[in-house]
Amino acid sequence: MSARIALALLTLIVLLPCAAMADAGVLAPYGKSYDPQVLRLERMEVRIDVDNQLAHVWVLQIFRNGTARNLEGQYSFIIPQDAAISAFAIWDDGVRIPGVILEKQRARRIYEQIVDSQRDPGLFESMDDPSMVNEFSCRVFPIPAYGTKRIELEYTQLIEVDGGVSTLLFPFKPTLYGEQSVDDLVVEISIESNLALSAVEQRSQSFPLEVDAAEPGRYRARIAVEDFDLNEDLVLQYGFAAQGSALDVLAFRDVESVYRDVSPVNGLNYRDEYGYLYARAYLDFGGQRQEAGTAAGPRHVVLLFDTSLSMQWDKIERALEILELLLTRLRPEDTFRLVCFNSGQYVFDESAGPLIADDDAATRALEFVRTLPMAGGTDLRAALERGLELRDPQKPNALILITDGQPTLRELRARELIDWYNEHNLAAGRVRTFALGVGDDTNGALLENLVRASDGAFTWVMNNETVTYKAERLAQKLDEAVINDIVLELDDEDNLVDLYPQGPLKAFDRSLVTFVGRYRRPGKARVTLNARFEGRERNVEVQAQLPEHDVSHPGIRRLWAKARVDYLLERIRLDGEDEALVQEVIDLSKQFTFITPYTSFLAAPRSLLRPRVIKPGDPLLRVHTDEAIVEVVASFPFGLVKLMAQVEPGVWQTRFLAPATMTDGRYVCRLYLRDVEGNQYVEDKSFVIDSRPPQIELVDPGPLRPGELVRLAVRADRDTRRLTARFPGSPTVRLEWDSEALACIGALKIPADAPRGPAILELFAEDFAHNTTSIQATLEVR
Repeated sequence: MSARIALALLTLIVLLPCAAMADAGVLAPYGKSYDPQVLRLERMEVRIDVDNQLAHVWVLQIFRNGTARNLEGQYSFIIPQDAAISAFAIWDDGVRIPGVILEKQRARRIYEQIVDSQRDPGLFESMDDPSMVNEFSCRVFPIPAYGTKRIELEYTQLIEVDGGVSTLLFPFKPTLYGEQSVDDLVVEISIESNLALSAVEQRSQSFPLEVDAAEPGRYRARIAVEDFDLNEDLVLQYGFAAQGSALDVLAFRDVESVYRDVSPVNGLNYRDEYGYLYARAYLDFGGQRQEAGTAAGPRHVVLLFDTSLSMQWDKIERALEILELLLTRLRPEDTFRLVCFNSGQYVFDESAGPLIADDDAATRALEFVRTLPMAGGTDLRAALERGLELRDPQKPNALILITDGQPTLRELRARELIDWYNEHNLAAGRVRTFALGVGDDTNGALLENLVRASDGAFTWVMNNETVTYKAERLAQKLDEAVINDIVLELDDEDNLVDLYPQGPLKAFDRSLVTFVGRYRRPGKARVTLNARFEGRERNVEVQAQLPEHDVSHPGIRRLWAKARVDYLLERIRLDGEDEALVQEVIDLSKQFTFITPYTSFLAAPRSLLRPRVIKPGDPLLRVHTDEAIVEVVASFPFGLVKLMAQVEPGVWQTRFLAPATMTDGRYVCRLYLRDVEGNQYVEDKSFVIDSRPPQIELVDPGPLRPGELVRLAVRADRDTRRLTARFPGSPTVRLEWDSEALACIGALKIPADAPRGPAILELFAEDFAHNTTSIQATLEVR
């Protein structure tokens, strides 16, 4: 095999809306149909670890090229709703190349540069639309002739509980390509819970699950099979054995690790002073329970069914399946109206008025939908308006909306549509509104907010999910009371900050409500969940220990960051993009390492990701290459050509003189490389000339007092890498970036014997190019 530099590039960026259907772990020849004889899934390993409903999923797939030529492939993967990609890597010539988080546009520029130089890139992309964050695609090249390509990814997910049931799903079933098989499949599942689990039940039929442990707080299972057809998703369901409500609190705080800050002062490290709290409340207040269709008293249900062109193909079939299931769950004493809508509205048997919900009416209603042509756009506001008009003022009413939530006519902005509906629904007597989103491209933020104020519920059925359980559960909720005004509190109120989701919340009985937040001070705390249910105040309380240092649940920190990003993305979806919101999403994505619609994973040599920043003088150029490279020559933009020296396997370096006349800016150094077989390659490496010292400014701390601990705040340039402060008679203090203060922060101890009067504080700053700045500030000691 010829040796070459490992330059596989993988970027999580954006699929086009037309590619809304994706498959879980399928590699197809780029631009061609999937053919298992061309690219076959040889091995797949899946490891699922659930820690108190926090799931961490690791996936490895190895594909074999069955042809005699190098291929470019399109890799597709779909993660469950509310999950987040947290890591991605590709193997190239036996070398694992992990991804790092970059801003999307920068990742694209680097990718295009490598493509232009005819290197070996692979492009990993997610949806451009911020509302579509669960589908990902990766262009992979090269897949060597008769060779293999190994791909790894990881994602995290919070497993919900609804109606007393928790559903863990792994998406094996292909949708776009129809079918897939694997030569060797290994799946390992681990579930740990502080709340006792009821029996874990496998809802999928084809997987030969071997259970190793089934205890109240612990479950272990494994699958090892050969020549296996991946024709359904792996689904496990379980509940909690506890009777009544229960509140559980976990925490994470790491005072020993140093984190890399990606905010305005790039490169500064910091210690995270916050702890992270994760509270789970299983709410079981003993409310009225019944199977769908068995509650006492007639009701009136209005069904709004989307027949616009965006619902074509698989989505309309799944929507019809949902509609049929809902109609069969109505009681004979119920009445219903059915409205199909696109750019207009079409009422089933309009002249007959409210219809008795018997089998004959259900059959005729389904036939009516099947005979209507799909056409036009989506006038969601007009459909909701018509639905409110068709309510029955003499009965309890429910409105069920079956759609992908993508309005294209009249009111298109989500915030205005939500405000309009809340106002008109209130005037109509507040009809309980339920929404069932169909398809991976469902606008969940819009639909969830439409139903929130009406004591309804939103359910999302994605492309590769079975509809039965979710549709049945929504039918049950038509008769269930809602738990209102759910809030989480600490006895020390100002110790809990940045709590998500922001309350007060609503939930149904026998569901799990989760909160994530940050705490300032460790110690004992009384944590209380307050709510209102069936006209009574309810509360659940627990004594918790917020630790000084506890890293046993590391997923909590990323879960908080994901919740914060979800909050920001919802504001963007509802109100439009705002530069500050987008930048915060990018910063959190980089800092906590998970993908968002505004960031990308990029896997490439560090020489491409971090161009050298230097000042004119005599710097060192250092390059990492494949170990098969035997010669590297560097050609500089000012005419210098130097043979680089190998200092260790795969590492080459040389010193060069950067002329003092070079102006600040970015320059390109061209590298000429030769491997053991005589193959030659050309690679461009950029570096930045920076001769400007960092600019710093002290925020006036006010008068100082002997013996006190003073909080210093200093504003500095973005490229500042080190910032220190020194007060006479006191040790030198390192200042670190603080994202809330938007400045570098440090604690300075004023000596107890410091003389009264003026005193000189010395500040020293250094940037990545090793330019330095030193200033003195006069402070007053009183």
